[in-house]
Amino acid sequence: MCSSDLTAERKLEDAWAHCLIALQAAAPTPDAFVLGAQIRDLLDDRAHARELLREALALDAAHTAALTQFSHLERRSGAYDEAARLAQLALEADPGYRPAHIAAGYVDLARGDVASAEQHAKFVLHGDSNDRAGLELWAAVQARRSRVLGTWWRWNTWMCVGEDRRRLAILMAGYLIAQIAIIISDELDLTRLTLVLSLGWLGFCAYTWFAPALFQRMVARSLEAVRLDPDF
Repeated sequence: MCSSDLTAERKLEDAWAHCLIALQAAAPTPDAFVLGAQIRDLLDDRAHARELLREALALDAAHTAALTQFSHLERRSGAYDEAARLAQLALEADPGYRPAHIAAGYVDLARGDVASAEQHAKFVLHGDSNDRAGLELWAAVQARRSRVLGTWWRWNTWMCVGEDRRRLAILMAGYLIAQIAIIISDELDLTRLTLVLSLGWLGFCAYTWFAPALFQRMVARSLEAVRLDPDF
């Protein structure tokens, strides 16, 4: 684990220590339980996060932040039906609550309902065109619709998870595997295979070079179309 990750984890542990003080008060609020759940989730302790969210909902069954956080947690665990139910409860409690629309949108994406996810993203961006979560959901929708450019977006999202040395190791391993395969095919006098592997690696490098700019242009054009919509 790199030093930056250690620093981040220490800060989360410090935040959790402060949060415990609020949770151990005579009458902790639902917000305190939600904050605690967010910290435990960031520390990869989903079981404890669930317990804290249940405590929050025991105090207020219609607490939108708790329902929304719980929805994200269940979606990431693959429980899409439960995630959808929790997001719907949050929207019923407050139809204008933008984080609940984000949660519902990601559940729809996970289920393959891109059109519904897009509507949730539009609602969020209608309230605030600079909403980061709304823009990320919109980008995810566009990535799902474009298989070519969407592949880069999903690859980049996956690569951004974890430590820097993990990303470097993956890239180095990919490069070495490709080069070894090219050398072996060349040694075996497999000219066509060597050409295919060489062009494939070159194509991958070119794709990762141009795809980001093309994807950003595609998202920008789609957002411009939304802003020109009279209903926006």
